[in-house]
Amino acid sequence: MRLLLLFLALLVIASLIGIGGGIAYGNPVITLTSVFAVILFMWLGFFVKSRQQKARLNK
Repeated sequence: MRLLLLFLALLVIASLIGIGGGIAYGNPVITLTSVFAVILFMWLGFFVKSRQQKARLNK
């Protein structure tokens, strides 16, 4: 489970770098795609973390 959270954190970081790259090169498609990716990966991270906590409470 920790490996999955680490992987999602790396994907968020890569997407944030994509936002910076899209702004630097003036490409709105890369910027918008990276923004949606950040939102998706952060949501997935929170979802996995909540499932992990719920499983821990139900023990």
